[in-house]
Amino acid sequence: MKRKDKLPLKLPNEFASQIYYHYEPGDKEAEGDTLLRIYGAGLAMKNPDYGQTHIPTSSSFEYILEGKGFIEMEGRRYEVKAGDCVITRIGLHDRIMKSYGSSKEDPYVKMWFIPRGRFVDSLFEAFKVTDRVIVKRINLYSVFERFFSQLQIKGYSFSLATHTILDIMNAMFSGESVLEQDGNSLVWQIKHYIESKLQEAPSPAETAAAFGMNESAFRKFFTKNFGTTYAKYIASEKLEMARNMLESTDLTVTETARRLGFCDQSYFSACFRKRYGCYPSEYRKKQK
Repeated sequence: MKRKDKLPLKLPNEFASQIYYHYEPGDKEAEGDTLLRIYGAGLAMKNPDYGQTHIPTSSSFEYILEGKGFIEMEGRRYEVKAGDCVITRIGLHDRIMKSYGSSKEDPYVKMWFIPRGRFVDSLFEAFKVTDRVIVKRINLYSVFERFFSQLQIKGYSFSLATHTILDIMNAMFSGESVLEQDGNSLVWQIKHYIESKLQEAPSPAETAAAFGMNESAFRKFFTKNFGTTYAKYIASEKLEMARNMLESTDLTVTETARRLGFCDQSYFSACFRKRYGCYPSEYRKKQK
């Protein structure tokens, strides 16, 4: 199934925690001697209730962008977290039950796709993969993002799917990944991490630890790639969030300042005026 229209797709309510980039229902006839078929590809959103229990499933490839979750298969439970690439190995003719879900306390956001066919089975055999579930902390955001971007723009193609799967398998099982240290993907992940926790304002040390870096190296990397210091970036992002909150909520200026961690309203108002040329209350009146 090819889609030329803009994605994400509009889904039924039961799929509200998902954004689908590709969806193709399975059928037994197609599974008989399939070379490769992608049954679904999507983005699981931050939802503590996301998951499925004891369902028959196919092989899956996932990349955890943030948060935590789990996979249960054949009596074993595997914990997954941000930065993990997760592969489940289920053959074309296997019938194995699987449970998975998001952490209630720190729900994950993950990119995933489900391939099925002789091509995938052959790769598992070629790489001598015997485990049912493989979890490895490795930066493969660029590989997944490229796949999803092309699905969104051009739709599914066999060539794109095979190259994506091979890139992931190479990185996971042979270490031959030139993308593992991709600075651009790390920049995106840091940006996404900060945005998701902006109201808590994680310290440089906390953010560095989340990406397995020491604070000194992290500060240098941040300044080089973001063009500003960590503190100035946080302040700028908070003011941008404040502007959005003033436009889209009925929170008072005081409550907006408090939620974003400003020490008092007057300081917040002064910072806002310096950035946008007017005080928060004036800005809200202009928008109305």
